[in-house]
Amino acid sequence: MTGPKNMTEAFTLSVTEAAADRIKTVISENSLPQTAGLRASVDEGGCSGFNYQVEIVEAPQPDDLI
Repeated sequence: MTGPKNMTEAFTLSVTEAAADRIKTVISENSLPQTAGLRASVDEGGCSGFNYQVEIVEAPQPDDLI
């Protein structure tokens, strides 16, 4: 199986309004910069074949999809 050539066309992350509000609250409570946001990643491994990670970061990395 081959992957998509453009990952931005292949992936959309949706969060509920309540989750978006909570993310904004965490960023605000921790005095993070306006560049801060939620990073979600999926790596190979783990019992199901994938490891999932979600974290609040201060700024995007060059290879992040925004």
